[in-house]
Amino acid sequence: MQAVDVVNRLKEILPKFTDDFSDISTITSLTRASTTITCTHVVSSISILSITRSGTTATVTTTSDHGFSTSSSVTISGATQTDYNITAVIAVTSATTFTYTVAGSPATPATGTIIAQPVLLATGNYVTIRGAKEPIALTSITRVDGIVTVTSATDHKLSDPSLYSLDQLPLYIEIAGVTPSGYNGTFELLTVPTGTTFTFSISTTPTTPATVAGYLLLEDQDGFNGYKQVTVTSATVFTYTTTNSSLGTPAQGTLQLSAGTRIDYAATPARIAQFYSENSSGVLKNWMFVVLGGTSIYKNDTIASDLSTAQTRNQNYWYQSQRDLSIYVALSSKSSTLGGAEADTARGYESALLKSLANYVFDSALTDSVYQPMVYVASETDDYVDAYYIHRFDFLAKGFITKEDTAAFSNGTPLQVINGTITDKGMTYKPTTRIL
Repeated sequence: MQAVDVVNRLKEILPKFTDDFSDISTITSLTRASTTITCTHVVSSISILSITRSGTTATVTTTSDHGFSTSSSVTISGATQTDYNITAVIAVTSATTFTYTVAGSPATPATGTIIAQPVLLATGNYVTIRGAKEPIALTSITRVDGIVTVTSATDHKLSDPSLYSLDQLPLYIEIAGVTPSGYNGTFELLTVPTGTTFTFSISTTPTTPATVAGYLLLEDQDGFNGYKQVTVTSATVFTYTTTNSSLGTPAQGTLQLSAGTRIDYAATPARIAQFYSENSSGVLKNWMFVVLGGTSIYKNDTIASDLSTAQTRNQNYWYQSQRDLSIYVALSSKSSTLGGAEADTARGYESALLKSLANYVFDSALTDSVYQPMVYVASETDDYVDAYYIHRFDFLAKGFITKEDTAAFSNGTPLQVINGTITDKGMTYKPTTRIL
């Protein structure tokens, strides 16, 4: 298990429980063609009050807090002097100012209606897509009293309620895009006569038949939604692949993109404090860091350095390895005097971390191939200064070292067999001897 493995697990799972460590964008379109899904999303922009240049350094002043961090990438656009219009790595100097390097000698100050946009994604990055529902096109909707009969253009993928036990009922479905709108909403599924027909109950009396049949919306598990590696095609568009080439399209629902996840790993806790303090002149956002601790070796709950655990010949070789790791949550406390609110906020992430890591099994490089399920150990305040508060959550995972992980063990070189005869006092002997 490496720190990056824990980071990737947190990036995949944590956004399901909190948005506090991600940049959330609205998705305006999510469509499928064959096994390729194309996503169009909104990128927020900050109005720029001024850009001035000294040598190759451009200083940007924004009309409001920009929320950027040093070393992040930002796209500048709208300047009449096009040399300013680039994507650049910035250095934050205050909550409303940052600098970047320009080529050439554009006039200063810059003119035009200028904006700054964060670069959320690059090809190869991972994002979390959520809120998407798969649409199944409907061809007809008719009603007789409180029973609605629906026909779909393709397999509706619904299960017949008669196959479920009473404690699993009722089952519900969601209908959208129908005219009249009285057919839209969530309803109890009654029967599934065929793969393209089903019925549901309704308490109102919309006109029958419906003039626009609309969609059946299915919860999407890992078609549109999920943790995806993307190929960026423009500032607001990227693609990713799906294994479901029959996924209904376009996706419906409240579509959101979780990107720019502020989760990383560090060699030591000191590097975390240094990283966070270096950005203290800007608006500090919540960050989460993974630091792997040491590995301890035990046998029968005794530390391996104790001579009582020493391996002897003809003894089955095994030891237990314990890998410690800590999750550090760093929060801005620039507006706080005592840090109590920040401490409470940090402790509030305990549930999300438990759902992300506790009981999860990470891969191991040892012969055993996996660690035992991750164990949550403790949490406590780690550091608090004027600009930031850091809280620590401790976990551990145990694995086994067996003889297959070690050098080959030998009891010595076998003796060679030599056959012959010996005559002594008129008697002949045929001994079998062994020599080195």
